[in-house]
Amino acid sequence: MRRAGWPRRCARRRRNRCGARTQISTGNFGAQPIAEGADRPTPADRRRYFGMAIASLRETQHHLRQCREYELLDEHDYMRLAGLSAVTRRMLERLSDSRR
Repeated sequence: MRRAGWPRRCARRRRNRCGARTQISTGNFGAQPIAEGADRPTPADRRRYFGMAIASLRETQHHLRQCREYELLDEHDYMRLAGLSAVTRRMLERLSDSRR
């Protein structure tokens, strides 16, 4: 017995398997917390915002891994993007530590 709307939901999942499309289209990359955190008056506020940016970057890294698993990214593109995200994460962690 099929539930109403099942084929449509299933097709939607196939088109957006790894969630990256939503992540990209809504602009949830972590740039906003970085910009907001840089101007905060207290170190605790800055660390909190930089922590949000790091969490957003981790989510993006997860989406990259999923896209690679579903073969939506070839190996070369995945390695390039994963490398850039790792460099960005180290920069964010250093920025967060330097603002204490």
